[in-house]
Amino acid sequence: MRRSSAKAASRAPDFVWRGALLLLGSSFMEAGAAAQGTTTVRLGDSLAFKPYFLGQFDGAGFAQSRSGGQAAGSNLRRFRIGGRLEVADQVELGFIWDFGQTPGSIPTLWEAQASYVGLRPFRFTAGVFKVNFGLESMQGAADYLFLERNSISTITRNLAAGIRREAVQAQASGDRWNVSVAGTAGQAGPPDDGGQRAVVARAAGLPLKTDDLALHLGVSGEWVFDPRSGANLQEATFSDREQLQIDAVSPSLSTGTIRARSAGASGAELGLTWRRLWLQGEYYGLIANRADTAGGGTLRFDGWYAQAAYTVLGNPRAWDSKVGAWGAPKPAERFNPGAGQFGALELGVGYSNVDLRSLNVNGGTQRIVSTVANWWPVEPVRLSLLYENAAIKGGRTPRTVNAVGARAQLAF
Repeated sequence: MRRSSAKAASRAPDFVWRGALLLLGSSFMEAGAAAQGTTTVRLGDSLAFKPYFLGQFDGAGFAQSRSGGQAAGSNLRRFRIGGRLEVADQVELGFIWDFGQTPGSIPTLWEAQASYVGLRPFRFTAGVFKVNFGLESMQGAADYLFLERNSISTITRNLAAGIRREAVQAQASGDRWNVSVAGTAGQAGPPDDGGQRAVVARAAGLPLKTDDLALHLGVSGEWVFDPRSGANLQEATFSDREQLQIDAVSPSLSTGTIRARSAGASGAELGLTWRRLWLQGEYYGLIANRADTAGGGTLRFDGWYAQAAYTVLGNPRAWDSKVGAWGAPKPAERFNPGAGQFGALELGVGYSNVDLRSLNVNGGTQRIVSTVANWWPVEPVRLSLLYENAAIKGGRTPRTVNAVGARAQLAF
């Protein structure tokens, strides 16, 4: 039985205290220090294997204006294990399994793909993988500023891109640019299927780059021309939880199922780094052309976010041309408090806004203000403490939420 929101709120201080002890546990830091030495394993002259691991343990406490939302607790948010094999510098094979996600979820195939990279700067990929779409979406899950993506990034990428997507993709990249086009189907594994058909494209790059400054501009778009579901119905859904995923409850912000002939999203990306300061934002518009059986008409939704962070200690975020996005800060020196070396520390703030109201569909509006502190004592280990204030109007369950969240992460 789920706990009431009042009881969940009363447990928040206790959670924060216990979470702080977890985050500062010496055993976790020792594991991270050991993983820092992880390198590619050579298997003869033509084979190289690179192991992949991402473990994220989250916890949060909530104070909410009404019951029915997420309750205080913890969640093994992501637990991905796998690796990538390089063959003669021509072919790359990847296989990763995810044992985490929302409480109650079954383990799922996260990646199973093959890429031909022998015709540089091109890369041709087929299988199940994360399609190139959006600035924040292309950041690794270990590199987000907050514990989760901003809601508009999640909503748009879930339409036809994102993880576990059955797809073929052609991509090219240089030192300061990245472009791609992909054909996608549904997500792999139960309860999903491959009935959907869509095209996804992105172009991004750094038109301005100096020793201190980098300016990112980009555009992304996707069009679902056949949105079939498992029941062979043409459907689309736009939804997201508050930017935390602790409890298995229905999203407060949701349009519900829309009978649609087609759907799409497009938007612009903007990013900037100046020395240790990092700014990033995106805007997306979404449309769904309803089937005649649903009353017809075109539904239009939109959303955006803006965020900023400052790297207090360590090396600041760097732009990676392979994904056209920024990675996480990194420690400049090995962790050694006695010598005044404390790894990397980042402080960040953000604002996001989503509007899922159109015609007679009231999916609600959501506004979230977030602050976060991220610490990497050693490169594979990240410890995060987050506060967010969310206001949802309309949708399934309108509410205001104040949440404190924490994460312990090991990634290599």
